[in-house]
Amino acid sequence: MFDVSYAETARTLQMDEVGCRKLVSRARGHVEQARVRHVTPRERQEELLAAFEAAVVGGHTGRLAALLAGDVELQVDSGGKVAALRDTLRGREAVLAFVRDTLHRVGGTLVWEAPDLNGARAGPAGPGRQHARRRLVRLR
Repeated sequence: MFDVSYAETARTLQMDEVGCRKLVSRARGHVEQARVRHVTPRERQEELLAAFEAAVVGGHTGRLAALLAGDVELQVDSGGKVAALRDTLRGREAVLAFVRDTLHRVGGTLVWEAPDLNGARAGPAGPGRQHARRRLVRLR
C-alpha cells in the first residue's frame, strides 16, 4: 500500500485523497510502532529471568537491581480478567518495591517455566494448581 500513490489508493478505497493521506499516515505510524527496535540476547533474557525469580521467590532483589536500568518501566496487562496495576511503574526503585512487596507474596506458589512469548523468554508460567490462569512476564 505504501508504494501506491495517494490518488490510486483513494480511488481503490473509494474515498477522497485528503482522507486517504490521513489513513496512510496513521497506518505508517502503526507499522512503525509495531516494529521491534531492540532484541535482547537470549543469554541476557535468561540472566534477567533468573534474577527475577530469585527476587519474587526469595525476596532477594540485589541481583535484579544490578541488572535493571535506572529508567526501567513495568507494565501489566491482565486483559481485564484479574486485578492488575493500572499505571506503569517507572524507575528501578518503584519496580523493585513492587517485586519485593507484592509479587514476593505469591512467589512460592508459582511454577517457574520459561516459555517463549512473542519471540522472547518469559516466566513464570502460573500458580501451582491445575487450570489456573497463566501469569507471564517478559523481560526485554
